[in-house]
Amino acid sequence: MTLIRYPGSKAKLAVQIVAAFPDEMRVELWAHASKWEYREPFFGAGAIGFQVFGIMPAGATVELNDKDYWISSLWNSVLRAPEELVEKIRDFTPSPCAFYEFKEQDGDTGVDPCEAGFRKLALHQMSVSGFGSMSGGPIGGRDQENARYKVGCRWNAERLCRHVLECHQQLGKFRRVRFTCRDFSAVVREAKERSFLYLDPPYVGKGGILYRHAMVESDHRRLAGDLFQSKSSWVLSYDDHPLIRELYEWADITELRVRYSNATLNGKRSRPKNREILIRPGKLRAHGEDGNETLMKTHAPKEAWV
Repeated sequence: MTLIRYPGSKAKLAVQIVAAFPDEMRVELWAHASKWEYREPFFGAGAIGFQVFGIMPAGATVELNDKDYWISSLWNSVLRAPEELVEKIRDFTPSPCAFYEFKEQDGDTGVDPCEAGFRKLALHQMSVSGFGSMSGGPIGGRDQENARYKVGCRWNAERLCRHVLECHQQLGKFRRVRFTCRDFSAVVREAKERSFLYLDPPYVGKGGILYRHAMVESDHRRLAGDLFQSKSSWVLSYDDHPLIRELYEWADITELRVRYSNATLNGKRSRPKNREILIRPGKLRAHGEDGNETLMKTHAPKEAWV
């Protein structure tokens, strides 16, 4: 279970994705925990992170990031001010007025971090499909009249408070954990050889309608270039899109499928399977004359990244 409803969450794919992590994440990483770090440049709802935090030793270093200031504030509040966040959750009553107020303010960096984090959580819980400020309105509509599901139907304060404290406990066990609000490129480029990165960037096809901080084509190309140059181990999840197939033709691509619930229309399935892919470094590393590993670049022309 994730703390916040969030578009593109990998909660349903978490087991499949973590199973694809490299062997050193499950063996060597834990044998030399103080020398390794786990990084996520696009943390979002944290579905994958919290899947692995439970098996990671306290000696590991954790670097988490999200460009959305209110999402970053939510997780910093979970880490550093859980009691204050819990109090805000318990005192809140969902309403259409609160939804529209929070939607209007979403992303405002002048809002107190804990308040911003709380409002992000509330906004996504109240919104249709968990789309937050990208949603047209709250669950049940503006006036709530004759609504089958009301604006507060997904607001269970005690469950949310319990989950905040559980997440705090998982994050708090690590030797060093930090949550930043930066461009993804800095997080990727700062990764060392003994870092592992899991990356789940905004979708290419529908990112613009799902996220406040979507990525344009030049951003996707920049990410591909950063990963090609990286000496770290990494796993990347994406929507299956021709641009991504082009940018990562040098990598190992595996198809994943997300099954929707069996919604039907006139006896026929009305919602198709959503195609997503998992990308890992291809076999492009070769040993030079000095015995060191070098990255072969013949299969990924630099002009493809700009």
